[in-house]
Amino acid sequence: RQAQAASPDVAVRPRQEAGPAQVWRVVGGGRRGGLVVRRGSALDALPHASRLSVGARLEEIELIEDRLSYRKLSGEGPDTGWVSVSAGGKALAKRCGDGAQEPSESKPALEAEADNSAPKVEADRSAAEVHAGHGTENVPQPEAQQGDVSKSDYRLAGVSARLVPLKPEVGRTWRVVGGEARGGIVVRVEKALNSLARSIRLQVGSHLKEIELCQDRLHFRKMAGEGPESGWVSISFRGRTLVEPLGDEAHGGLLPDGPDVAPVEDSGKAEAVTWRCISRSHLLVRASTSSKAPVTKTLRTGEEVKCGPNPVDGWLRLADGSGFVLTRQEEFGELMVRIDGQSTQVAAAGSSSSSKD
Repeated sequence: RQAQAASPDVAVRPRQEAGPAQVWRVVGGGRRGGLVVRRGSALDALPHASRLSVGARLEEIELIEDRLSYRKLSGEGPDTGWVSVSAGGKALAKRCGDGAQEPSESKPALEAEADNSAPKVEADRSAAEVHAGHGTENVPQPEAQQGDVSKSDYRLAGVSARLVPLKPEVGRTWRVVGGEARGGIVVRVEKALNSLARSIRLQVGSHLKEIELCQDRLHFRKMAGEGPESGWVSISFRGRTLVEPLGDEAHGGLLPDGPDVAPVEDSGKAEAVTWRCISRSHLLVRASTSSKAPVTKTLRTGEEVKCGPNPVDGWLRLADGSGFVLTRQEEFGELMVRIDGQSTQVAAAGSSSSSKD
C-alpha cells in the first residue's frame, strides 16, 4: 500500500540521459495547418502562435500520458513545447525508433512514418491522399525515378504509396509578389481551388520554376525562398497579382520566329489603338500565338494597352513587342475590348475580309 501511495497518478517517462534520445515524427494535423503547441503540459496552457508542421521530427524530453515535451530537430514550427501524440483515437505523432537516424536516401521518404502493423486500408491510399494528409512538400525522390516515369510504386515501413514524380524543370521563372499581409500565398496540393492546402504558405520574394500553367493556376517547384517545395498557386486574386514572371530572362527577351507566330499589321500601315482588358482575372501575354508559348507578362482587369486595330486568328500583338494576347475565348467570352467600342468580333470580321483581299 505504501508503494501504491507513493506512485504518481500519471505515467511520467522523462528522457533517459544514458540512452539515445527518442525521436518522434508529426503525422497528424495536416488538415488544420499542423499541431497546436502549448507552453505547458496542460491542455489549457498558453499555445504558441505557430503550429508544428506535418513531417517535423522531434526529440523527446518528457512524456506524460499522451502529452509530449519536445525539442524540434527538423521541420516548421516552435522549437520547443508540448503536443498531444494522439487525439480521438488518431495518432498525431509517432515514434521513429531509437536515435535520430534519418531514412535512407535510396528510398523515397514519406513524411508520415507508419508502423509495420498499419492496416491494409492505410496501404492502399491514393497519391493525392498521401500528399494531402501528410504534407509531402519536402519528399525527396530518387533520381532514377524522375523524368518520363508517370507513376512509381514504392513500399516503406509496410505502407505502399504512389508517388508521382514531377516533370523536369523546363519552364520559366516566376516571383511571388503578393500575400505579404497574410504571411504569404496559399499553396494547394492540386490544381483545383478547393483542393487541400499546404500547412505553410509561400513567402513574398520566393522564386518558382514553372512546371505547368493552366489559366490562372501555376504548378511550380521552388527555386529560392520560404515555403513548400512544390504545389499549385494562383497568379492573381481579385485583380491583384500574386506571382509574376521575372521578365525576358526565360526566353532571352526575343519573340520566337516560326509558323506559330501570327501575321500582324505593319506598324507603318496600321496605327496602334488602345485596348482594355475585361477578363475576370489576369490575362496572360504569351511570346507567340501558341497557347503553350511562354508567358511574358500578365494584364490586369481594366488595364489598357496599345495593340493593332484588328486581331488575327483571335490574337493581338502588343505594340510594345512584349507578346500576344487572346481577345476572346468561348468559355470566358470577350477578354479584350477596343476603347472606341468596337467589339472583337467585328474587328475580327474586318481582319478576315481584309486578309482575303
